[in-house]
Amino acid sequence: MKINLAFFALALLGITTSALAQGTEKTLVKSFRLDDISQVSFGVNANVEVKHWNEPHLRILITIKLENGNEYLLKSLVANGRYNLKGTVENGIFSIFAPALTKEIKFKDGQKLHEVISFEVYIPESVEVQIEELAYESIGDSLGSH
Repeated sequence: MKINLAFFALALLGITTSALAQGTEKTLVKSFRLDDISQVSFGVNANVEVKHWNEPHLRILITIKLENGNEYLLKSLVANGRYNLKGTVENGIFSIFAPALTKEIKFKDGQKLHEVISFEVYIPESVEVQIEELAYESIGDSLGSH
């Protein structure tokens, strides 16, 4: 009986530890109208999956996972516009970018914020998509310990 109780305690500790180590996750949604636009340029530092659909607008699902942050940090980053998308039209091309994602965030102890960001883009069948990678810019020591 003592062995079973010890095994149960170790299993419970392992479940708790793995649950705490998983960080936190959130999905955001952004839509853009594409009036008379036939080409979209998407400039982000993340995994982008493009899916065509039969709607006249562009819809983007942004999934954010913080590997070394908590729910409060993620809410703060969202509220401060880290994951906001901007769109501009130039020469008939609609460019979408996330200006704040080009900045790398570091905690006061020098540890980098580990984000896993992915974009699921739903775009009309008639619109072409171009994906561009952007370079990171470091913004250190701006966050306290998590």
